Amino acid sequence: MKKSFTKIAIVTIVVLFGNLSTSFAQAVTPTTSNVQFVCEGGILTLGSPGSANQWIVKYDANSPTPGSPTTVTPNASNQITGTDVKTGYYIITNKSTDAGTCESEAQIIPVYVLPTLTPTITAANSYCTEQAGTTTFTGSATPAAPSGAELVYQWYTYDGTTETIIAGQTDPASFHPTVTNSGSTPINAIYRLKVAYKVGTLLYCPQTASKTVSVLPRPTTPAITIGNPGTSTF
Repeated sequence: MKKSFTKIAIVTIVVLFGNLSTSFAQAVTPTTSNVQFVCEGGILTLGSPGSANQWIVKYDANSPTPGSPTTVTPNASNQITGTDVKTGYYIITNKSTDAGTCESEAQIIPVYVLPTLTPTITAANSYCTEQAGTTTFTGSATPAAPSGAELVYQWYTYDGTTETIIAGQTDPASFHPTVTNSGSTPINAIYRLKVAYKVGTLLYCPQTASKTVSVLPRPTTPAITIGNPGTSTF
């Protein structure tokens, strides 16, 4: 089954005015109710606050109802960027830019930042075409998935333009290459390993490792002539 790897570099937070449950007074995890995921280095986009309005954004790492939250200032595009994007609770309200106006009820957005994955492929630089089925590549990735998430993998071939999924090849620790060589000279094959976080049924923040290997052909079958010793009579 083909997996869909979705890279969430920009997360749009839909701010709906109303009272979101504040019963989860604890650090945000991948299983926190209504959590929004963002890849490390990503952006939180708030959208437009409305004509002559502005967002008021507060942040706390551990509580949706903090006593002393940190103020976060969105940029001119109503985005939260850089070091202001981190795991925790964003408490967001809306207010007119006119002096003396009231502030809306807060909406609480739990955000979990997924660290950038680093996949690697361990494999010999070449293999004989007849040994493709017994040659083993191994893959891995760091960091480990946090509790509530898992890492999933998929192997591909790549011809320099098109990436082709290798059906059923999702085990990073035991992959047998699929490219063979029926010619008489070595050919190069590019293999790719993708890894992503899986939370529930969705995949996030994929990363890719590539490995170029040489596929060696079989040598030409030699012509073998066995001499005839002749016959004898007695």
